[in-house]
Amino acid sequence: MILVIGLLLLSGCGTAMQNETTDSSENTPIIAEVQQGEFIYRLITEQESYQTGEDVKLFAELEYVGNKQEITIYHAASPFSFPIKELTAGYEIGYPMNEPLLTTTIKKGEPLRQQYEVAGSYSEADDKDYIAFMKDFLENSFPEGKYKVNGIADFYTNGENDDQKTDYQMEAKIEFEVME
Repeated sequence: MILVIGLLLLSGCGTAMQNETTDSSENTPIIAEVQQGEFIYRLITEQESYQTGEDVKLFAELEYVGNKQEITIYHAASPFSFPIKELTAGYEIGYPMNEPLLTTTIKKGEPLRQQYEVAGSYSEADDKDYIAFMKDFLENSFPEGKYKVNGIADFYTNGENDDQKTDYQMEAKIEFEVME
């Protein structure tokens, strides 16, 4: 009995955890969750599969669960990025972002939430099939295929007197499919 309790306690003490939920029923969210320190990062899609032309609902959330009522985070244009890989063809879809230093205040228990916006780029030096794929992606959103999102929350916090910088780079992965 003591061994079982010890194992349960040890499994709950990690600083980062990955909890992926997949359910094949319609409109069931697919969620990956990671905790680091006083923050929980979630990467969410509303469905496991979408039809071509249907809006892919993809979100990132950052929740503060520490002792303060609110905390200020420092980040680029967004604390979230959404690099994606189309698994069938192996195409990488970057998530370019401006990098000013911005601040956001997060209240305890009120997650900061951002919806994915179609982004990416290509150059004329890229393979013609990749260029065609990216043009279709940028104009029409997700073409038919399987997608893996490696969501990232990248930010830092300062201590009470701006004397203790703590960096956070939290990653979570989810997959979904787009079908004809």
